[in-house]
Amino acid sequence: AFVKMVHAHLESGQPARTVKAPKKQEALWLRDMQLLSAKPVVFVLNVDEDSMKAGNDYSKAVEDVHGKENCMHVCSVIEEQTAQMSRDERLMFLEEYGLSQPQSEALLERVRGMLQLRTFFTVGPKMAHAWQFTAGTTVQEAAGEIHG
Repeated sequence: AFVKMVHAHLESGQPARTVKAPKKQEALWLRDMQLLSAKPVVFVLNVDEDSMKAGNDYSKAVEDVHGKENCMHVCSVIEEQTAQMSRDERLMFLEEYGLSQPQSEALLERVRGMLQLRTFFTVGPKMAHAWQFTAGTTVQEAAGEIHG
């Protein structure tokens, strides 16, 4: 019954990520199907400087179709202008646009959150290393990755 419901959902043009699995087991089945449309998405909308906060007609059209929660405004002009600045200069510049961080960093944070990625840092006298793992990984599993 669940597979038929998923099939009907997909046939109606809806992505698998919007399927509501009523039971935990069904959610696991859906995950195990590894459907491409079940993957999380973010639509990165390149807008002009004046449209960073509210967007523009084009970005709003994409947001209307795909949901505002799945979209993010980025201004490549601002990113380019701030790329060579020091951290302090960049933050002062971005503040003029009501931004607290470069949008490339915000995008990275958003994608890492969507993928449920976490980072563990190891620091020694000669080097530092960042280890990626998924949320819910136990300490023992993470240690196996680091020391394995």
